Amino acid sequence: MASRLPGTIQPLAISMPFTIDRFGGIATTTDQRKIWGDRVRSAVGTAVTQRVMRPTYGTAIPQMLFDSVDAVTAALEAEINTVFANHLSALIFEEANINYDDKQNVISLDVRYRLPDGDEELVTLGVASLNGNQIIREEL
Repeated sequence: MASRLPGTIQPLAISMPFTIDRFGGIATTTDQRKIWGDRVRSAVGTAVTQRVMRPTYGTAIPQMLFDSVDAVTAALEAEINTVFANHLSALIFEEANINYDDKQNVISLDVRYRLPDGDEELVTLGVASLNGNQIIREEL
């Protein structure tokens, strides 16, 4: 990680998932990997039109999970590219790895990107267990 210049302000963000710290306050973090990872998970996991006053924020991924596996895997990388371009422009999108395990009916998405300081990050954004065209388990 790049060193900070003396006197610079280190960004502070609410730590996700939202929790109360041991002092009864809202838990926060200054860890840039955590802050950006939370932002990526939020943007990718939010359905377009779900946010009040920000109807274009997010992706169509939540709606796509009801499509066939072939249709989902074909559209995921395009959605990830779009969300990085529109809402995470401070990051550099590297690649998305979409994995489908047909034996367990599980689809997972790993995204590799570069932080503003140039460090590379790999985040698993979601895992969904599919039963036909229905989600039976979902994690972010």
